[in-house]
Amino acid sequence: MSAFRRYSIAAACVCSVSQGALAGDWKSGYGVNVREVFTDNVCLSEDNKKSEFITTVTPNFSIKGSSGRAKLNVYGAMEVNNLTDSNKCSSNGGNDDNLNPRLSGNGTVELVSNLLYIDGTANIQQNSINPFESSGDSNLNRNDNRNTTYDYSVSPYLIHRFSDVAKLNIRYTYDDQENSESVVGNSDQQSVFASLTSLPGWSKLSWGLQGNYQKVSYDEDSSTPDQQDELSSVSFNLGYQINRKWKIFGSVGDEFNDFETVNDETEGNIWSAGFEWTPNPRTRVLMSAGEKFFDNTPKVSISHRLKHSQFSLEYEKTLTFTRNLRTEPEFFPIVDQNGDPILDQNGELILIGLNQTTLTRSPVVDERLKLGYRWSRGRTAITVDGTSSEQTREEDGYSSTFTTVGVGVRRDLTPHMNANARISYTDTSVASGSEVLGSDSNVMRVYLGLTKKISEKTSLSVTYAFSDRDADSQNSEYTENRITVGIGMRW
Repeated sequence: MSAFRRYSIAAACVCSVSQGALAGDWKSGYGVNVREVFTDNVCLSEDNKKSEFITTVTPNFSIKGSSGRAKLNVYGAMEVNNLTDSNKCSSNGGNDDNLNPRLSGNGTVELVSNLLYIDGTANIQQNSINPFESSGDSNLNRNDNRNTTYDYSVSPYLIHRFSDVAKLNIRYTYDDQENSESVVGNSDQQSVFASLTSLPGWSKLSWGLQGNYQKVSYDEDSSTPDQQDELSSVSFNLGYQINRKWKIFGSVGDEFNDFETVNDETEGNIWSAGFEWTPNPRTRVLMSAGEKFFDNTPKVSISHRLKHSQFSLEYEKTLTFTRNLRTEPEFFPIVDQNGDPILDQNGELILIGLNQTTLTRSPVVDERLKLGYRWSRGRTAITVDGTSSEQTREEDGYSSTFTTVGVGVRRDLTPHMNANARISYTDTSVASGSEVLGSDSNVMRVYLGLTKKISEKTSLSVTYAFSDRDADSQNSEYTENRITVGIGMRW
């Protein structure tokens, strides 16, 4: 299926679920970015450096709307470039994708008032195929290590309230994911969630009974047979609101799983216990401890908001699938609270996902720490973000850790001109005994940019980017200098 056809189907799925949104209050926008890019190492190679000029045109659109029974929020872009076969990096081919889509959309329709609903989501993004090999931060490198993920889901659900005492929630979700590269593998996921919980205000004591079921089916290809993995659990939850600031909670249950693993256990008893502290409306702290068949399952979630700053920290160990990690939302979303697209450090629309994950069809234990901080005042804004994810594959026990930290600064020089800078460091490491996955590496990237608004709807940007990759494996190191001149228009 062509990139354009997949892109159109995914966008149509979200819009059809929420087509009623366009009959109410809504806003839309569209634009185009034109860029001329020069890179001195399009192959990302230490020994086979090739320079190239590349032209890109990226039309984009956004729609946000709501009516009495529907909501819709969609942002999409399609990068078109002039890459040709005339400058191949090797005889084996090169990355010559001339269409590179990006889509993030969600919609909700209330089918029966206060009872039956349906959600739809669609996401398209580019990501690296093999996180242990070299890859760039854009679509415009020719080293064959990029994949496009097309993911959409449809989820009908029922919510029924029993007076002011309890709420019943039953949800079914079908999620289909296709990848442009066969080695990543296509799959679909069916899940059922059901819960019966007490309503807030019923008493200081809260309770809930819930069950989950997930089934992931992978398509058969020339080298791998079809495969199915199943995760399911039931649990009973209790909570007690001590006062306005403090709440304690806990849960007990069982899980029943069926998947390929080298471990002796795939199921067993589960439990968790913790507390939530909310000293004021701007601060929330949640901490808990627990246990599942694979290990202890601690969880930490801290958020704090001031007039000029925002801080977030999350830590959790979960059992999940790489198909979900590959499309996990960024810590800070690509659209803001108004549905408008957020620009990256180059002043361009964000098109590349930063998620890294190993290649496997079995579940993985993901131990993840995420940190984010934003500060802005006057003409200056500072952003600090970091993610560390240790992923252990159940099929063989191999483990790897992906860590990325970055600091960005934006400064308004005049009412119509701003400068921005960012430095990021990414480290990929393989645990002892897991060297079959690949080798350790790290990448440092530096960005310097200048953007000038030349009219109400048009801006001009100039960006310099430097990348330096250091790796233990041969032929995986490189340095790249890139200069980009672009003009963006949005209506």
